[in-house]
Amino acid sequence: MNSLQRQTGHSISPSETTYFLSLDIGNTKTSAGLFKGDELVGVYKSETERLCNPKSFEAFINAIRFENQSILKIKPQIGVCSVVPKQTQCLKTVLENFEFHDAYYLSHNLNFPFKIRYLTPESLGMDRLALVASCYAHFRDTAVIVIDFGTAITYDILTSKQEYIGGLILAGPKIISECLHEKTAQLPAVMLEKQEDVIGQSTESCLKRGLYWGLIAQSQGLIHQLKLVLKEQYQETDCKVIITGGYHELIRDHLTEIDVCDPNAVLRGIRTIVRYNLGELHEKK
Repeated sequence: MNSLQRQTGHSISPSETTYFLSLDIGNTKTSAGLFKGDELVGVYKSETERLCNPKSFEAFINAIRFENQSILKIKPQIGVCSVVPKQTQCLKTVLENFEFHDAYYLSHNLNFPFKIRYLTPESLGMDRLALVASCYAHFRDTAVIVIDFGTAITYDILTSKQEYIGGLILAGPKIISECLHEKTAQLPAVMLEKQEDVIGQSTESCLKRGLYWGLIAQSQGLIHQLKLVLKEQYQETDCKVIITGGYHELIRDHLTEIDVCDPNAVLRGIRTIVRYNLGELHEKK
């Protein structure tokens, strides 16, 4: 078994601690989740751009430690998933000064509890693999489509045979809005906001409704198409859909066929991957 990249501390047995801290460093947001056993007992967020140096990251970690003084005296493990190298290095510098049992950094050199059928696995973002790991832990004997509505929108698919077969990557609503604004002379930048009416009656309302209902239609169409492909090419007669990411709460009410809304799916997946590589989690039979 490939070992996790561990920064500090000593090797521990599964029984030494029941606390675990997941850190997900994304392009826009950074989230931390504190677990007691299987229960997620606290979630903490920051704008990633604010964590631009060790001092700011130290303040973020200290805020979590202050709120959970009695728990963090137990020195929990910490698992890190990052798609932002600069912030990762800041965090490593900070954690050298904190007492955790171990800090584990997710990488492509790990073992995963599912088979990866991807032509370029080294190019996969660790956040995508964490999402698939969360699906693996959540469902048995069914295919899963997990959609992350973030800066980029990603679709990832796990079959009922626990095989990760790939997915799709699309531009998120913020990127689309900024691109329209930057590439045209008169269109303003707008934010994704929930819309009740489909037809806009001003330029700004047309942009807002196009952004919102376009995302709804795109998502519905892709879910339908992916389910057809899974049925026809992979003989998957049952398929669950999980959605997550910063924008999922704005659109979930208008999406049909959604089985689970989990804003903390990446945090759960980080914990699943670390546990599996430490021998605390075994493959499904």
